[in-house]
Amino acid sequence: MEHKRNCNRACGAAAWVVGLTACLMMVGLFAASPAAAQSSGNACIKQQIGGNPPCTAGDVRVGSLAVVGDPVVCEPGSDVLVMLQATIESGPDRWAIGLWLNQDGGSAQDDDTGNNCYRDYLHPVDPSPGNDGCSQNVGGPYYDGDEDLCGDVYAQNTTPCGANGDVIAPCTGGGGTCLFTFYNFSASVKCEDTTGDGLADVGTCTSWDYMVNGMCSNELCTDPGTGSKCYCG
Repeated sequence: MEHKRNCNRACGAAAWVVGLTACLMMVGLFAASPAAAQSSGNACIKQQIGGNPPCTAGDVRVGSLAVVGDPVVCEPGSDVLVMLQATIESGPDRWAIGLWLNQDGGSAQDDDTGNNCYRDYLHPVDPSPGNDGCSQNVGGPYYDGDEDLCGDVYAQNTTPCGANGDVIAPCTGGGGTCLFTFYNFSASVKCEDTTGDGLADVGTCTSWDYMVNGMCSNELCTDPGTGSKCYCG
């Protein structure tokens, strides 16, 4: 059964563990400002949509999560505010791309210990009807194929944004060619190394629509409709 989105606020991705760095990098000056429309204190995917979503479809996935800025030492167990850059890899066109991050170091797919997920979405979007000025690079404005307020990804073998420097390259995990979308945001994360490799660990997921919806206005509108519309590593 299709899950109905609960995005009443102004309305109309086992979690993949990503090592950030041995010394988490604090927020620093950067050419493009981080996105400002996002929220913390949300349920993670399973608790949000119910059931047992597998989140294994690789249509849209976080290829890497890097910290932007100068490195500083953080105390284990402390919370630290960082600017992050998500490199999102995708093949087909998909709509209303959502980003989920467990700020407590656990799984963004399944965490029954509390509302520990940060949620975000691709924005700002290109307001022009033809997406003539869109860009999947940091700061956008991101491709908006269904003319709502949430950014989308276009099929890697098409060029709706024209010659704007978008990156089309081999997928980092193999399996063909991907569109690379770059997105910066700031979030507080736990300085926690659960794998013992000296790296802070953060669980991430992505979610999307596979059909044009046109009714997305914020991060709370990006629930995966089913467990097949998300990816957590």
